Amino acid sequence: MRRADAAITVSRLFHEITQTFSRNEPYRSAPTKTALELIAIMTFIVTVTRDGNPPTQRGITEEVGIKRSTVLRRLKTLIDNGRVRRVDHVYMADLDRYDEIVTPEMIEEWFRLISNAAQALRSVRAIHKR
Repeated sequence: MRRADAAITVSRLFHEITQTFSRNEPYRSAPTKTALELIAIMTFIVTVTRDGNPPTQRGITEEVGIKRSTVLRRLKTLIDNGRVRRVDHVYMADLDRYDEIVTPEMIEEWFRLISNAAQALRSVRAIHKR
């Protein structure tokens, strides 16, 4: 087993979790690049909303590394879809909306994906631990 297997495992996990997001609107009908931009922006906003630090448009642009005009277009899509709302000058995930769209099956799938990745990483770590 190679140390590169750790990178492969994390890449696979990222890909598989991204695929689970891509099954739903607004990601499903978007071109791949747009869907990935939407997912990058959405995951950042959800995380910082839960942490109590909703970002400004500038903060989103700086964090995800996507140009301002694109971030503004993607924010409009996320707002129109009910996933994000603007409050004053910050953007917040609508966690009530997420309570509606995250199903028990999605949670089980994420748990399985993360558990499988953790098991694979444990194997790599055990061999290459210093």
